[in-house]
Amino acid sequence: MGILDLPREVLLMIFSYVPLYNILFSVQQTCRAWNDLCFHHYLWREVHYSKEFDERLTKKKLLSVLKKVSKGVKHISFEKALQSEENHFSFNKFLRCILHENVDMGNIASLKIPSIPYKYLEPLVKKCPGLSSIEIGYKYAYCNDGIFFDTLKRLPNLKEFRISKSAEFVPLNVDEDFSQQTMFNEFLADMFSSLLELEVVHIDSANKLYDSTLCVLLSKCKNLRELALYECICKTNAGLESLPDKSGITSLHLISAGINDDGMEHICRSCPDLREVSFTGCRYVTDISIVHLCIDCPNLESLTVSDPDTAYHRSNMRDDGLETLFQRSCTSLTELDISGCKSITDETLRVIAVCCTNLESVNLSKCFRLRGGGVNLLVTSCKRLKTLNLTRCRFLNDLNFEAFDPKETPFDRCSRGTLREKLLKSSDKPSGDVILTTNHLVQGANVGTSTQYFDNTDYKPNEESHAGRSTTKENFSNSLTCSSISSPRVHSELRVLKMGICSKLNDQCLRQIATYCPELRELDIKGCYNTTDDGISSIVRGCQRLRLLDISTSYTKQMLLSDRSLVTIATHCKNLRQLNIQKNGLMSLDGVRYFCDRCPLPITVILTSRSHDIQRTDILSTEKSDNAFKMVKSNCFYDTSSFGNFHEVLLHNSNEDIFQ
Repeated sequence: MGILDLPREVLLMIFSYVPLYNILFSVQQTCRAWNDLCFHHYLWREVHYSKEFDERLTKKKLLSVLKKVSKGVKHISFEKALQSEENHFSFNKFLRCILHENVDMGNIASLKIPSIPYKYLEPLVKKCPGLSSIEIGYKYAYCNDGIFFDTLKRLPNLKEFRISKSAEFVPLNVDEDFSQQTMFNEFLADMFSSLLELEVVHIDSANKLYDSTLCVLLSKCKNLRELALYECICKTNAGLESLPDKSGITSLHLISAGINDDGMEHICRSCPDLREVSFTGCRYVTDISIVHLCIDCPNLESLTVSDPDTAYHRSNMRDDGLETLFQRSCTSLTELDISGCKSITDETLRVIAVCCTNLESVNLSKCFRLRGGGVNLLVTSCKRLKTLNLTRCRFLNDLNFEAFDPKETPFDRCSRGTLREKLLKSSDKPSGDVILTTNHLVQGANVGTSTQYFDNTDYKPNEESHAGRSTTKENFSNSLTCSSISSPRVHSELRVLKMGICSKLNDQCLRQIATYCPELRELDIKGCYNTTDDGISSIVRGCQRLRLLDISTSYTKQMLLSDRSLVTIATHCKNLRQLNIQKNGLMSLDGVRYFCDRCPLPITVILTSRSHDIQRTDILSTEKSDNAFKMVKSNCFYDTSSFGNFHEVLLHNSNEDIFQ
């Protein structure tokens, strides 16, 4: 049975993992059956239009494609253009095509686009009456003359409104800036007063949002459940204090806002169903706000109190205040970010480890006072922990990631009576005293091998009584519950571990990670200059499922990794997809060649070179190897006088550009 014999449903599921660009320009040209399948509505629910699409598709071809798939399109996104990754990209051709009379766009539910020319704005709203979500760039929203906001008022079903960050600066003088921000707030407030069904509002980079605008939003939009204000510096708490009692908001993100403890107290009392809270960079928020969160929001699942500007001012998050929070009620907390809080110590982590056992993601980066004892307890106590960020914890050392899972030891099985019942039912075991060592017990319990019995008396089956056999079985059962026998060690469930710039990290710590965290997928030990090739060897042998490994050197001190590390990584990490080795001066070009000739496909290698261009002959050796047909794509980032050029080298086995 070949791939062409698979059912249509299975093929559609496979094709759903292929980017639309490849669907349109590669898969479609395979055969006639696949050509018809490539225009199935299932594959075109989300259209991520990019500059590559626009350059290769003529208006006629694009219109032909949209006529076939338009009924199934629900989401249109210009995400790369919105993130300023694509410049000088016009949307006119695409907008003209979707506004064509033969293209049915009535099912479109969301649109993500940096800007919409005014001449297409009103026809677009009429063409897409079911539009429920729209996201635009901040520059377009801030500099428009109100036509855009007036047009959106004609969308009664609009549920989500987002203004995304724009990398382009809006050049205005002081008088023009004050006038423009006043108009911007007036347009926003007028729109919010008409769109009463709004549920999600995200406003990014609008650092001149007025309290009056926020009051209109919170008082008019009763169904609001998610509010995110990034760098929207309100002058007072008046805007947020307009929240009605028992508000339905479950997600609140206030980034670099001017709110203080009084405002946070009102928020916590008005929004008892809060599940996600973030007030990163809010300088006037202290431990008092955290206590209110703990008391009034018992269902809190995600908490972010990080302080990104810790280098410029003293953090308001104290050790004793956070301990009070976690000691009260945080059993449902799964995500915690307290990065940049300089006063956090191991004592706080010990409280977290005891009270927040359901944690899955923890960010402790830039917590300079951590030493290691609290981290050890956190990893061993939070059995569901998948992501741990310890970047720039410079004094972190003496890691001990020993994790024990009682569910996989013989002690629980014995306490439940399972093993005892099996022993009492069996009647063909020899008698005599049973002497079992710890190694025999653990080996028998783990691998399922038969247990060895040793008699200190002569075995006489005819003279043995049933009472003697029962006593022997009881002794064996009791030996399983002996407190002197240590339980077998079971690994941690960590998947992502970031420990960059942890200067105290050494090979012994890496051995602990390799022994007790074999399920790791991403490991960052950038700038850990006390590690050597031996530590890297332990990591790649113990964590063979790694997909990303960062062993690059920081700007402080050179790492001591050589070509031996590259050889070990190429030999053992068969699932690796990205390797960062920038500024490792002891790694030679021969070592890089060896790695590239034997590494898995595809993989991205980020390295440093004095050369301005890396060709295939520079990276791959001419000798025959496992990756003889490997192709190289090289991108040069920037050069520095001391280290050379950063290169991102993509290695794959296809003649096509897989970025497309």
